[in-house]
Amino acid sequence: MAHIQLSPLSTEKTVPFSIPRVKRQDKPAYMIGGMGFFDDTARFRAAGSAIYFDGEPNLDFYPLNKLAHERKSAYIDKLNELGEKAAKLNKKAYTPITIEGWDENADHDDLPEPKFVMMPTLNGSAEEIR
Repeated sequence: MAHIQLSPLSTEKTVPFSIPRVKRQDKPAYMIGGMGFFDDTARFRAAGSAIYFDGEPNLDFYPLNKLAHERKSAYIDKLNELGEKAAKLNKKAYTPITIEGWDENADHDDLPEPKFVMMPTLNGSAEEIR
């Protein structure tokens, strides 16, 4: 089990999280890294969250199943193609981004811990304003 500090100002040192076992293989599944992100519904997904996501991943999405790995590989190929074009235009060298191959037998529990996330502790209930 890994730990993540939710806020540098938090009095709690770390909050435990574990990488879930992905049951569905028909949808790309990722663990969110980095600083988290806002999904298409403007819902914040904190680092350490595991989600099914059909959209284009980013570099802070860590694949949890083969389909997600294929989608992230396609995204990295796209970035490399654009990076090479930009490097040629600027007459500079380009170092391509790499991604390791997918291993069906691996546990995939060696994902990097997410970076610190600025997120306040929420206390009390929230009610929708109508």
